[in-house]
Amino acid sequence: MKLRTEKAQYEIKLGQGDQAAKLFVSPLTSSEVNQIIQSHTKTSFYQGQKQEEINDLAIRLERFCRTVSGWEHITDAAGNPVECNETNKRRVADHNFEFVNQVFLLTDEINQDLESHHERLKKN
Repeated sequence: MKLRTEKAQYEIKLGQGDQAAKLFVSPLTSSEVNQIIQSHTKTSFYQGQKQEEINDLAIRLERFCRTVSGWEHITDAAGNPVECNETNKRRVADHNFEFVNQVFLLTDEINQDLESHHERLKKN
């Protein structure tokens, strides 16, 4: 049975027509997601009780930046192309909540499709 052992890049589109945004994404592995969560979780003890403070925004920003490796047809409010780099990925993620949600949903669908494909192969 063939299973994934390396990361792969996929293309997703958001929007319609010729100007639809095209993003190149690599779904994160479970260990990568865990590492991101751990790096943005602060653990403390108060009166013998363990408390964790999770920085959801930092997790979201880092997940987006590590998932998206490139894009086309992303422009600023004036219509100027926005280069895909770490700074701009953070700006896009910080100011476009629903856009980022759509990227995450489509990336999760890729993972689910791959898992379903492997399950079908396993049954045959």
